[in-house]
Order: sequence, then C-alpha cells, then structure tokens
Amino acid sequence: MNSHHLNDSIWIKYSDLINEIPVLKTEDKQLLLKKDHFIQKEDSLSLYLVTIKKVLQSNEIAPKSYITPAIKQMILHQRKLLLLRNIEETLIKDATKKQQFEIY
Repeated sequence: MNSHHLNDSIWIKYSDLINEIPVLKTEDKQLLLKKDHFIQKEDSLSLYLVTIKKVLQSNEIAPKSYITPAIKQMILHQRKLLLLRNIEETLIKDATKKQQFEIY
C-alpha cells in the first residue's frame, strides 16, 4: 500500500495539486479552492483527503516560505555567473600580460 502526503504547512500551485491527485480534476475549481474546505475522494487504488487552508489569487504576493527556494536559486545562479565572469577576466588579463593569445 502506497502512502503519500503533502505537508500541511506548504504552499502548492493548483496545477500541481491536480497533477498529484488526478481525481480532483472532476471537482469544480471554485468549490475546490474554497478556504477551509475539506475534500474526501477515492479511486480504485487510493483514498485522498485534502484540506485547503488558504488560497491566494495570482495577483497576490506569494508567501515567503513559497518563494524562498526560488530566490536562493536565483542568488546562487547570479553568484555562479559572477564567478565565471571573474575567471574569464583573469584569464584574459593573464594571457594579455604573457602575450599568449590570438585574435580571430
């Protein structure tokens, strides 16, 4: 028997919820996304229990816990780009000093 659960303190996109629990596709989206709404669905293999605690609209500010991983990835990516630029500049300066370069 497989058991899956989503932590009750995480934020998840509607599309990800539907992909995770396909039987919810038949639910009315407006009804499904009501605040403090409890849903019990089952298919031939599983029983799904879902509680929607809070819903944010697309124009609202995302919770910090939801965007923190994305921000960390962006910062890490920027640091990698900066490091690559610094390495490239150092290589060019060293090659220029030693006259070990060719212009194509």
